[in-house]
Amino acid sequence: MTDTLASAETIQSLSLDYAAALRDPNREYRGWCENLVVHLSAVGAASATERASHEFQKMLWDKEIIASTGRGHVPIEAALSDSGFREWLAERSLLPLPADDAQALESLRGFYRDLQKRLAVFGGNMPRLKIFRVLASFYPRHFTTIADIGRLATLHRKMLSGRKADEIERHHNVLRRLDEVLGPAPQELSGWVQRMTLPWFLLQSGSKDQETMAPESQLTPLPAARRRRGMTAIKGNYNWVLRVLDFVGEGVARDDLFAFIKQENPALKDTSIAVNVNIMRSELGVLDRDGDLFVPSKVGRRLVETGDPSTLAPWLLTRILGADHVIADLRDEGGLPQRELIERLQRVNPGWTTGFTPQAVLAWLRTLGVTEIASDGRLQLTSRGKDWAGMIHWKPESLDPAEAVEGTEPIGSDISLPPEETSVALPAFKDILELLPDGFRFAKAQIAALHAGLWAHPRRHFAILTGLSGSGKTSLARAYAKALIALTSGPEEVPRRLLTIPVAPGWTDPSSLLGYVNPLRPSEYVTTPFLRLLISCASHPSKVHVAVLDEMNLSHPEQYLAPLLSGMEVEDEALVFHGEEGDLDGVPARLERYPANLVLIGTVNMDETTHGLSDKVLDRAITIEFWDIDLDHYPRWGTRGLAAPLEQHVRVVLGALLRVLSPVRLHFGWRVVDDVLDFMKRTGEDAALEPTLALDWIIYSKIVPKLRGYDSKQFREALEACRQELSLHGLKRSEAKVMDLCRDLESTGSARFWR
Repeated sequence: MTDTLASAETIQSLSLDYAAALRDPNREYRGWCENLVVHLSAVGAASATERASHEFQKMLWDKEIIASTGRGHVPIEAALSDSGFREWLAERSLLPLPADDAQALESLRGFYRDLQKRLAVFGGNMPRLKIFRVLASFYPRHFTTIADIGRLATLHRKMLSGRKADEIERHHNVLRRLDEVLGPAPQELSGWVQRMTLPWFLLQSGSKDQETMAPESQLTPLPAARRRRGMTAIKGNYNWVLRVLDFVGEGVARDDLFAFIKQENPALKDTSIAVNVNIMRSELGVLDRDGDLFVPSKVGRRLVETGDPSTLAPWLLTRILGADHVIADLRDEGGLPQRELIERLQRVNPGWTTGFTPQAVLAWLRTLGVTEIASDGRLQLTSRGKDWAGMIHWKPESLDPAEAVEGTEPIGSDISLPPEETSVALPAFKDILELLPDGFRFAKAQIAALHAGLWAHPRRHFAILTGLSGSGKTSLARAYAKALIALTSGPEEVPRRLLTIPVAPGWTDPSSLLGYVNPLRPSEYVTTPFLRLLISCASHPSKVHVAVLDEMNLSHPEQYLAPLLSGMEVEDEALVFHGEEGDLDGVPARLERYPANLVLIGTVNMDETTHGLSDKVLDRAITIEFWDIDLDHYPRWGTRGLAAPLEQHVRVVLGALLRVLSPVRLHFGWRVVDDVLDFMKRTGEDAALEPTLALDWIIYSKIVPKLRGYDSKQFREALEACRQELSLHGLKRSEAKVMDLCRDLESTGSARFWR
């Protein structure tokens, strides 16, 4: 068949060829048409009672006279055993069609929709090819013998380029086109049957659609390295694919396809919709792009026309890594436990370090009716699976470890199986030190303690950095995390596997971290960056993921971290996100255990705005204090362009204040030093304040407000020593404020900047 089917001359020429084929006793067409006349005559003469009988409808649905189902046999015995269904079909089939073409088409569309709805009640796959055979039996003058929706769509496109039509109208349009070119068909049934069958001859003549018709023995498997790395589970699996293909028809624009998927699954995010489409294009091979349109591929058209999952066998067995392994193993060894099959698939691709992608492969094979669970709980091949196994005439290949990569597990992947406890390959501590930024001035012992404390336990990697505000706790946490991730996954992975979370006051439950089901829209799950990080942890257990909880005690950690704290301690404690059986809005119901590749580093400041840490939190974390500040280790001296004498003077003043305030822990960290030097630089450039006055203003603004406490010998001595240092350096405004604090302490027993 060529694109010249739009030409009347080509149609006329091929119709003459068909007439010759009908006269040739060695061709099948003559016998086919003779049997078809007998069949249609019997159906037309049957009464309502005959049409409602089980025997008649069994013949109607299963007899392969109008069109053969080939490997596309979909059983409908459940419907045929229901007398109500049979009686409805018999009565409906006897209703005459309107004389007007448009009204007749609408009546047939209604019959088609009603038939699908009634069959759906009985479950199983929709017998689409059989439905068209039945409709053609009842209304032969409105249908061709091409029951295959995809093939008819191909013929319609070749004969009537650019004309849009649904499944019913395509038959009408093809027949009307033949009337235009060849003249009206004879009214007697034998003459009409020749016209009714001619489209099949046109379709076959010169057909290039041989790929999906190839004998199983001719399948040519791709090498393992060139195959798609597994499959992705989606809601509805096979039935959803058929639904999308029905909508796509001959082709739809991207926006229309995305809008349809969103309409059918309102809770899906745009990224999940894109995943659905990518699965149908890359993993199943049922969709193609044709310019700006999505169109069914040859495999997709064949799937629609037959409704037979076996249409996908050549693609899945030769192009998807792991599918042929599962089927061949079950063929050669009989039933096998699911866990063992998953482990075998992980050996096929060592990059599948969890069971997620292997489990998705197994889920697809089950939904396609290739495998089933036996009474002993093992997976075994169905009769369809045995047919698929017969197509595998090769030894399935595994990936070389050097080629192994992890599968892509988006948020909607099935995560119901517990991942194996995977040890992260830690880099040497000296390598981490070398990757820390230049000028990063923390004692080696502090960093070593952080590293050892995080990794001493095989699963519980939790550290709390506490101490002076502005001492660099968050900077240390992030720098350590970046070095660790860069060494274990590569520098390009840092943005994906490092998350900094500013904890806010009022976090009273885990929803701030783990998300929650939207109470106004129960089909929607409100996700969080931390939840996505958790799922990535479970998907990639050999990769380190780090979450930095900045100022984690602005709320009670034991409240918002409760599930994580339990998961750290109890080995088999699941992290539960919602109560649905499967995914909700792309979020799995649970992770079966706390991920052993998750690192939590919290920073803590202790003042009146924060909460203390409970034993439940402290028992699970290593705590490292940051109180000792040595100005000699400040990394940014000499970087701001201040005159050396001025910078040295500032250094002396700050050093003196640090010395006298440290005993009562009212000293300051690197952030304050930064602010003081930046202020001095700015006022020097503006020439608005002379240096001593500028230093007085910034110390009054950044250091004096921190001075607060209750009457004690140590506090009194610290305040007095501070006052003396301020007086010594001529910082009069700051000195006056400290004198006020000393008087308040003497008279009220407490002192604070704000009163």
